[in-house]
Amino acid sequence: MKTTDLMIGDWVGVDMIDPLYNVSIEPHRVKRISDTKVTLLSEYVACGEYEIQACLCVPIPITDEILERNGFEKIDNRISEYAFVLSYEEDGEPDVLIRSFDFNESFVICTSTDNTALISIVYVHELQHALKLFGIDKEIIL
Repeated sequence: MKTTDLMIGDWVGVDMIDPLYNVSIEPHRVKRISDTKVTLLSEYVACGEYEIQACLCVPIPITDEILERNGFEKIDNRISEYAFVLSYEEDGEPDVLIRSFDFNESFVICTSTDNTALISIVYVHELQHALKLFGIDKEIIL
């Protein structure tokens, strides 16, 4: 990954096992970003954080389980087999609709009225960015 792909607070994996820190591909939170490095928060290291090259960060794929764990409700969908809704507007319409994309393992954020795809997302950090763009203050839990 590149530092331009990331925001503070993003969830990423780490593509290494460092004998000094004993770090694995467990999820880590981005704390700081510089030109080529990121500082990650981790419960897996004694000091709680460490700095690595951004290219060692790997994106974490979105799964149905991650969406459900974070309060997204699975509903029937007329375009795909199912979709996920985080919350509903006052008129009963979903505020954000996320459905699986039929031909690959990505998801699309859609309009609730006609399922028009607005943006395709594959990874947790992309979901975090999309929610922020939609003005939804949601802390993602892995």
